[in-house]
Amino acid sequence: MPAALTCLGESAFRDCMALKSIKLPAALTRLDESVFHGCTALAGIELPVALTSLGESVFEGCTALAGIELPIALTNLGENAFRNYTALAVVELLAAASLTEIGAGAFKGCTALAGVNLPASLIRLGVSAFRNCTALEAIELPDALTDLGYGAFGGCTSLVGIELPVALTGLGERVFEGCTTLAVVELLAAASLTKIGAGAFKGCTALAVVSLPASLTRICEQAFTGCTALESIELPAALTRLGAFAFWHCTSLQSIELPASLTRIGFGAFDGCKKLTGVKLSAALTSLGSYAFMETALTVVTLPPSINTVNERTFAACTAFVAVHLPASITCIEKKAFAWCTNLTSVELPTLITNIDWLAFCQCESLKLLEFVHPGTVEHAPMRYPYHYILHVPMVRMPIGLTLSSDIFGGPPEQVCPALQIRIRSYGWGRFRALHPKLLRRAVITRAVGFFWYRIAVERHCAPGGRLRELDRQDFLAKFGMDSTA
Repeated sequence: MPAALTCLGESAFRDCMALKSIKLPAALTRLDESVFHGCTALAGIELPVALTSLGESVFEGCTALAGIELPIALTNLGENAFRNYTALAVVELLAAASLTEIGAGAFKGCTALAGVNLPASLIRLGVSAFRNCTALEAIELPDALTDLGYGAFGGCTSLVGIELPVALTGLGERVFEGCTTLAVVELLAAASLTKIGAGAFKGCTALAVVSLPASLTRICEQAFTGCTALESIELPAALTRLGAFAFWHCTSLQSIELPASLTRIGFGAFDGCKKLTGVKLSAALTSLGSYAFMETALTVVTLPPSINTVNERTFAACTAFVAVHLPASITCIEKKAFAWCTNLTSVELPTLITNIDWLAFCQCESLKLLEFVHPGTVEHAPMRYPYHYILHVPMVRMPIGLTLSSDIFGGPPEQVCPALQIRIRSYGWGRFRALHPKLLRRAVITRAVGFFWYRIAVERHCAPGGRLRELDRQDFLAKFGMDSTA
């Protein structure tokens, strides 16, 4: 090559699979896109001191090249520059004092890469810059680094620990996803970091210690999903939001203190944290997502007055649950909100409640008391079977004027406790279906449906001497065309 050559153009030596070595002229300043792409026999190359730019995919797929030292003048390291360079074991970048960014996928798939020295000038790592570098055990990030791109170290399965720099302002999505040996993450020094990106530490199954900075206000969805070794974590006082699945299936998590500033807990945030025994919900909390604490070891929960709905399966399958304290602000309990809470014994339902959804207390086998705190009205709802398969409910206290949706106590007779007592004024077809006949003070209507006998009993909650209203009974007979038995 001529001594005065300053640039090698796009794909100049692409797929020259027999090329083993090459001497580049000292005047060369630029290697354009894919110059040595696919040169699988290239075992060594010395880059000239004057080189300032490495284009996209310039050494991608050079599987025999074992090491490279980048020159001091380098200012641009393009996307996929060394991608799938599977023999590359060491990269020296310290001399590249003007390099500020490593492009997306620059070292992605360099499975033998065990050591990288980054220059002090570096401020950004691009998307998937070191993704799937499975031999990389440690890396020191420069103090000037402000941004880690999407999946920058994702799949680096040998990485055991990392300290993030003080200047860091952005921690991208899935940045350490699948780093299965990563045990310690230090973020305390990152005083300007306000957000941990979605899936940032997802699947880091060895992660046991995380130190979060005081500046943090948001933990995004799936940030710590599946971190099965994480036993505890201290959340900063400034935190206002936990995203969906933030700590999903952190099966070793035993305790967590939620800050007073927290306003939102997302969908499934602590779902599957089977050792989590207690949480104190902030008075500032305005949103508690569906599945938020499903399958946890919580025993007692007090919801703040700022919550007006218990969402779908929020506390489902909390088998250690014995009591829940609902504020007067609650108007709706959605479907399966407390389903399979097999040790739940009592629930006080507040005045303003207007809807109890289907299977809300499904298979709450120990439930003995459902009590409305004050008289009120529950409007008809189209849902079915809120208390389906409750086995042990000896008392349901309800206010005068209460109206419930059909089939609210639906279920086969042998699965409903025979001691159940009903005090209610307004009622609808099927509301007391499947109650055992022996508990009924008046068997008003009897009807065969399938293989089961269903009976409806209505006791008017009134002063002594009060009688069952004939009009109500006749309404049933006219509507459903059934015979009566007194």
